[in-house]
Amino acid sequence: MKSLCLAVALLSMTAAAQQAPAPTTAATAEPRTFTSATEIARRIAAAAAAAKAGTQFDGGPLLLSAPFRANMEYHDAPADHTSVHEAEAELFVVLDGSGTMTVGGRLVNPTRSGTNLNAATSEGGVPRKVVKGDLLLVPQNTPHAVTQVDGRLVLMSLHLPLPATAPMR
Repeated sequence: MKSLCLAVALLSMTAAAQQAPAPTTAATAEPRTFTSATEIARRIAAAAAAAKAGTQFDGGPLLLSAPFRANMEYHDAPADHTSVHEAEAELFVVLDGSGTMTVGGRLVNPTRSGTNLNAATSEGGVPRKVVKGDLLLVPQNTPHAVTQVDGRLVLMSLHLPLPATAPMR
């Protein structure tokens, strides 16, 4: 009987150790300075499964070291808004899939949320086709949105806070 209980306890601990970590918030998260390609593939598969189920996937940050947080964005449809970040630039890396990101122009009837602006529509932006491996740097105060998805578009998004007096080189 003791052997059976010990075996069940060991199996339970092994299963718990293999489960994905719970999503983390910046306030409670330990720094995460490496994520493997295997882990990224697992998260993409989990996001695809969640999308099929009609739910939102939140696997926590891919990388985290204050003030930086690299998140994964999974798109199976165009975004429902265009964003502008007034206090930071944003770096995108296409992890998987392809689509179009429209950058530039101006927001139509924007609403404010802190130092960000959002609008359901924008005009005058330049569409840019993106595929796996592409990088896109969106400067501060620049409208941007995913405007077309070819099946799916998976992005790594990293907001880059700018110091008040950042010299340009």
